[in-house]
Amino acid sequence: MLEPSITVIVPCFNGQESLDKCIKSVVREPANLEILIIDDGSTDNSLNRAVELMQASPTRIIVLSQTNQGQAAARNLGIRAASGKYLCFLDVDDELSPGAIAAAVGVLENDASIVAVQGRIELVNLHRSVEAWQRESMEDTVPGNIVVRTDVAREMGGFPTDGAFRGKVAGEDGCFRMQIPRFGKVIKLDRPFLRYHVRRGSHADYFLDRSTRKADGSIAFSENSPEERDGTLHAAFNRYVDKVTTHLLSKVRADIQRELGGGVEFYRLQQQLVGQTIEDIDLFEAFALYSFAKRWPAAGSVVAVGPPTARSTRWLAAACKAAGNNRLISIDCFPESPANPSSALTPNATTMRAELGDFVELISDSAGQSIETWRESIRLLCIPNPPRLQHACYDLRRWLAHLTPFGLLMVNRSLIQSFTTPLNGWKHLVTIQRLAIFEKPKA
Repeated sequence: MLEPSITVIVPCFNGQESLDKCIKSVVREPANLEILIIDDGSTDNSLNRAVELMQASPTRIIVLSQTNQGQAAARNLGIRAASGKYLCFLDVDDELSPGAIAAAVGVLENDASIVAVQGRIELVNLHRSVEAWQRESMEDTVPGNIVVRTDVAREMGGFPTDGAFRGKVAGEDGCFRMQIPRFGKVIKLDRPFLRYHVRRGSHADYFLDRSTRKADGSIAFSENSPEERDGTLHAAFNRYVDKVTTHLLSKVRADIQRELGGGVEFYRLQQQLVGQTIEDIDLFEAFALYSFAKRWPAAGSVVAVGPPTARSTRWLAAACKAAGNNRLISIDCFPESPANPSSALTPNATTMRAELGDFVELISDSAGQSIETWRESIRLLCIPNPPRLQHACYDLRRWLAHLTPFGLLMVNRSLIQSFTTPLNGWKHLVTIQRLAIFEKPKA
């Protein structure tokens, strides 16, 4: 399975001397990555050299060019053009530390609530002493030691491009970094992510020149830049915060509308599907089944194992009906019989189809023969109740062979241990109450 993709954005203005070293630090990473070199109106040979690097590695490197607008605008062009799931911003005179991308992506892939991962910086060719608190402040503000989700950077609106940030202090990268935690958790790893070159006369050098630490631990400055003295930098910062707040509120509104829409849908369906049912799952689990069955994009039919009046089957049927182009196959392994009085609630096929539509197919399979002649591809297989595992109908390995790539298995989690072997390599999406949901990998 292909690794999650990451885009490394490298703004370049007159960086021909360091460009090769910078790009080399990225291409050595084994990740599935693309490198966007954004030439910011260079007057040296940077653009030509960037094109040469692209020609040498056309599947990884893309070169874009703009008139000189500054690093923030160059990064924003990269954010708009990026195809990666994650972003890393690397200045042309710096280098990635080995393994940084893999470490960050590993954390992000394991926890959807984390929106960014940052690491330590290695200060290279220092010409001065640096206090621990100064280094820590730099680690929280420089752009190159953090990997962020692409959708978050876009939701934020990118970096601030106000002219005040192109003065002696700069600060657009720190301003951007300060807003990321508003969109989710930011995790700090105790490992190097960036080899950061501190050059004489640079913005970092100016920060080190004038920064002092007060008794309460806060940072003060011994002098202010012209943009700080006339208030333009402060005003630009506030405008950017307001802009990000606007984007954040739009996202929150959309999220709330989706959640409320789901709640309304849940309430409507609960009222619609009341009646005598076999309650194999609770209502929250039932709505989860409904949501996945209605929206999951894999091809094939939905198969529910259990009596048609089971809550799980009825909610899956409602999802197929709502989607309009899906077929539900309900396999009742224990149809009505004197030995199985609990199935007395099972209606006949005519009643079931009248209630749920012609797209529902009912199979009575007390002998467990349905798998013997099965030919259809399945996009979602639901086994919500712990069955009698010896029953032929629950020969999971044979059923899974018919599940389409990226199809879903929705199974009572008490069965997971019994099915360890066939689920090796499967992606566990979520566990909801007693219901575990797995995605089948592509062969």
